[in-house]
Amino acid sequence: MSTVLDINVTPDDIRRGIPRDALACPIGLAVRRTIGGEGDCVVLVDNESVFLLGSSSSLVAALPISAVEFTRKFDDDNKVYPFDFTIELTEELT
Repeated sequence: MSTVLDINVTPDDIRRGIPRDALACPIGLAVRRTIGGEGDCVVLVDNESVFLLGSSSSLVAALPISAVEFTRKFDDDNKVYPFDFTIELTEELT
């Protein structure tokens, strides 16, 4: 089973984000906001994927090219802008 999420990275996500921090990047902050607050889920973003790590399950989604490019620019301290994208979360096989 998969879940599709529409993600909106806002100016606030960008302002609060920390370059090269997989737990505090703007995309991760936007995903966290979209799924509804703090909860018991850790949102982790790498160069190509987003992971939702919960106590009983883990979900993963590939990032679209626009999000991959955003992450590279942000991590290299380049100017980035708010944008929208869609991800499809699926259960991560362990």
